Amino acid sequence: TSWVHNKKGIPYVSTVTFKTIVSEATTVSDLLTGGVDIVPGVPGTQLNRVTGNKKIVLHKIPSQGEYFLEFNTAHAPFDSLAGRKAVAELIDRNAIVKAAFAGQAFPVYNTIPPAIPDYDKSAAVHLPHLNTADAAKIIKADHLTGPYTILAPNDPTDTTIAEILQAAAAQAGMKLTIKPQAVGDLVASAGKGEFDILLLSYGYPDPDIMYLLLNSTQGGGKGLDFTNYVNPTLDRLLVKGRETLNAKKARGYYAQAQTLVNREVLLAGLAVPSTVIAFRSTIKGYHLNKALAFAIQDLYVKSK
Repeated sequence: TSWVHNKKGIPYVSTVTFKTIVSEATTVSDLLTGGVDIVPGVPGTQLNRVTGNKKIVLHKIPSQGEYFLEFNTAHAPFDSLAGRKAVAELIDRNAIVKAAFAGQAFPVYNTIPPAIPDYDKSAAVHLPHLNTADAAKIIKADHLTGPYTILAPNDPTDTTIAEILQAAAAQAGMKLTIKPQAVGDLVASAGKGEFDILLLSYGYPDPDIMYLLLNSTQGGGKGLDFTNYVNPTLDRLLVKGRETLNAKKARGYYAQAQTLVNREVLLAGLAVPSTVIAFRSTIKGYHLNKALAFAIQDLYVKSK
C-alpha cells in the first residue's frame, strides 16, 4: 500500500495492493508482522493470535444472513407440525456455534437475523427450542424413526451442522441420512423435492429474503422456496411487506410473517456467523457498515 499526503499532512491512500494468501495461519502472521494492514475475515481458529494485541484493532460484525434448516412439507412426517417440531427440538445451537463456526457465530431463532431490518425478536418464542426429551417422546409416539434425508451443501460448515443434528436425532430414536451435494446440484435436487430436511444459508440485506424463501410462488422449482408449503396468509403478508412504501406497515407485515413461520416450524434459524475484520492500529479513517464495507479513499496511516 502507498500513501499520499494532503495539505494537512494526513497520508491518505493512493494505491491499494490486494494480496492473496492461501494459508489462514500465514495471513494472520503477515498481519502481525506488517506484511498486510487489513484482514477482512480473521478465521476463528486464528483469533487467539490477535486478540489482545495492541497493534491490532478487531471489529466483530454479525452477518446479514444465517444458516437454517427447512422441511419438505410434501413428505411425511414433515407434513405435520409434530414431525417438524420433533426435529426442531433436537437442534443444539450452542453446539453448532462451537463446532461448525469455532465460536464465530451466535444462535438465532428466526427467519432473519438481527442485522436485517424488520427483524422481530419477539417471534423467537414461537419456535421450539432444544428439548431432547420432548422430541424423543414425539418420535416414539408417532413412530418417527426414519430414515429421513438431510440434503446439505458439501462444505465443512454444513457437514458439521448435519452431523450434529444426525447424532442428536439418533439419541432420540430417529435415523437421519446425510446427503451432501455441491450447491448447484443441491438446488436442482431441492427444486425436485428430493429431500426431507434441507440445510442452507444466505446473505441478504433485506427482509424480502422471506419472500424469496417462503412465498409459494417461488416454489415448484421456480425459485428458492423448497418447502412445498402453501399458506395464503403467509403469501399475502410477504407480498404486502415487499410492496408497501410505509416502513411502519412493512415492519408489521414482516413481524406477523416471522411469527407465523416459527409457529408452523417451516424454517428454523440455526446460527448467524460473525466476521472479524482486523486492522493494524496505524490504519485510521475507516467506517464499517452492516455489509462490512468501508471506503478505501477514507483510509490514512498514523505513524506516530
